[in-house]
Amino acid sequence: MMENGATGVWSSLDEDDLDLEKTRLTELLHPVLAVAGVGAWRYERDTDCFHFDELLRQLYEMPPFGPLGIDQVLEHIHEDDRASWREALDQTSEDDTLRCRHRVVTGDGAVRWFDWTGRVSAGEGNCESMLGICVDVTDEIEIQEKLAAEEQRFHAIASGVPGRFGYMDRSYSVQFLSKEYRLALGLKHEHVLGRHTRDVFGDDFFRQRREMLDTALS
Repeated sequence: MMENGATGVWSSLDEDDLDLEKTRLTELLHPVLAVAGVGAWRYERDTDCFHFDELLRQLYEMPPFGPLGIDQVLEHIHEDDRASWREALDQTSEDDTLRCRHRVVTGDGAVRWFDWTGRVSAGEGNCESMLGICVDVTDEIEIQEKLAAEEQRFHAIASGVPGRFGYMDRSYSVQFLSKEYRLALGLKHEHVLGRHTRDVFGDDFFRQRREMLDTALS
């Protein structure tokens, strides 16, 4: 039974039972998060130390037990990403959400990408800590890089073919115009990509060809 106007599933439990239920929930969630490649972490500002779950310790190749000093974590982060990661950590206030991406170089020399998300919470004695998750996004980054490389290759080949041609996406945004086309319009490459067809070719062009474009895009 709920007392003192309390609501929620925890309201009928005393403090010890509540801690036990939270522990059980955590134990249930961790395997699910691990399968999804999501690790959990806690950062304590007063000690400047991290606590990683088992998955994160494996991903970062950390010792299996004990708190991790900030310098220990920094050693595993790519040297070009250390300053921005530390700055994001230090500047996150109680009302903010930490979001940052960095690389880690593993012991065999491989580079992996991680996305961090966290929120500040007040602990005992108003000591601030930060709780968050870390997601391995290496596969996603590699796919994006391969797609970008293929697109650049296509653009390089297409720009060398005589003729005016290009392509747009379903939102009528220009994604490519051949070099000859851009020269005819007096446009530079960076002034074309991502712009609406109306902005590149004019209102009359878009209005007159809208039906034809819709048919082609469908």
